[in-house]
Amino acid sequence: MRTENRRACIIGCGAISRAHADALKALPSVELVAAADIRPERAKAFAVRYGCRAYEDWRKMLSEQKPDAVHICTPHFLHAPMAVYALQHGVPVLIEKPVALSPEEARGIIAARDSSHRYAGTVFQNRLNDSTQAAKEAADSGKYGRILGVKGIVTWHRDRDYYQNSGWRGKFSTEGGGVLMNQSIHTLDLLRYFAGEVDSLCAFTANWSHAGVIEVEDTAAADLKFQSGARGIFYATTANATDSPAEVEITLEKAVIVLRGSKATLRLGSEERDLCAPGGTQSPYKLCWGQSHGRLIERFYDVLAGSLAPEKGIVALEEGVAALEIISAIYRSSHSGKPEKVRHS
Repeated sequence: MRTENRRACIIGCGAISRAHADALKALPSVELVAAADIRPERAKAFAVRYGCRAYEDWRKMLSEQKPDAVHICTPHFLHAPMAVYALQHGVPVLIEKPVALSPEEARGIIAARDSSHRYAGTVFQNRLNDSTQAAKEAADSGKYGRILGVKGIVTWHRDRDYYQNSGWRGKFSTEGGGVLMNQSIHTLDLLRYFAGEVDSLCAFTANWSHAGVIEVEDTAAADLKFQSGARGIFYATTANATDSPAEVEITLEKAVIVLRGSKATLRLGSEERDLCAPGGTQSPYKLCWGQSHGRLIERFYDVLAGSLAPEKGIVALEEGVAALEIISAIYRSSHSGKPEKVRHS
């Protein structure tokens, strides 16, 4: 039986990579051995901070380090080609959201996963938040009846510099979309996590506040019909004056569950009680990232070690495909002006 630490690498040393690196450093059975970034100065600064080796060429890193897993924290358009390459070379992957630019690209990663017999997962860490788990337990308990509807609201602020200084955000070819693909995909995933598969939707997208700055949408809205018969309402924008906590509301026959930021409450008529109150520890990252990267990453390595079943350890690539299919249907509906069916694999 293997007893030495599992060796991990990270591709992409931007903001989100810190959440991955900190989680890896907290795991006694995992060693972060290297990180790669096309900006050598950023890779070197990251390596100094985390005590690992820096690379500019990620393929060279995988070849020389031969890691047990690689974390892909790069701009969206690089997720699929990097994941496929790693899997084809025998390296399990954990991919930041969105798993790819399109459902078709994501299915290419699944094909590489299946042919390589290596694990792969995507990062929908907010599923593991205490508030999400408390809401899920209450909604699935049966005590409050079936789900009648869900609502998701994301109203955040992103300015001109956010898009123009990145070199890749705001473009369909590199980001894949705007507020849907980057900021609110987590909330769309949670609506599906609670209410099940979406059957069809009617939606619109617009670029109201960032015209001339980005080519993707800064605002989107959708009316969702779920296969269960539940209804859904969704609204997201990066044109708000500030970052407000994301909200998810679950309406059941006998109660309403509300998630707002890290808090979950249950309303029974005029009575309201906490299902999960915010903890005392402040996250060192953006509040919108939640506090569960560490939990998801720990479970990913538990799966690799064989101590946890894959379905309990990581968010499967298929979940990432499902989110992309909802987004794809939103774009189609916005273009056609008509309801669109959501495709299912």
